[in-house]
Amino acid sequence: IQDWSSVIQLDFYKTSGQSPIRIGFYDGYHGDSDPFDGQGHVLAHTFFPTDGRMHFDNAEKWSSKTSNNNNTINLRQVATHEIGHLIGLGHSNVKGAVMFPYYSFQKNFTLHPDDIKGALKLFSKYHCTYLKYSCTYFIKNLTIFEIF
Repeated sequence: IQDWSSVIQLDFYKTSGQSPIRIGFYDGYHGDSDPFDGQGHVLAHTFFPTDGRMHFDNAEKWSSKTSNNNNTINLRQVATHEIGHLIGLGHSNVKGAVMFPYYSFQKNFTLHPDDIKGALKLFSKYHCTYLKYSCTYFIKNLTIFEIF
């Protein structure tokens, strides 16, 4: 969240009620058309803003560490990519961009200029209409989520 909120206003709050964004960790088939394959390959998937589901493969060896030890997957880096989809970004063809479709651990992880450009372009085009959240010129407030 903090990576995207450095370029657009993006806030998440936990809620006990119905929310437009649902985040969870799942194994194999979990009720959508994209079952997870176990460790390796597919790490997570997210449905675009009108759906709001963000799913992580529970079989992966997730880590919050800033080093690439024991073949772990950095949760922050993958979550930042998936949040990019939640806010409406597609994949980038720029290697090194957060929105590049393949995971590669980055020791000094930051948004790539291509990611920033995409977010700003998207919010100038769709702000206050397509996503239906409060916003002000390149600013977006996305407020609620729940973790399963």
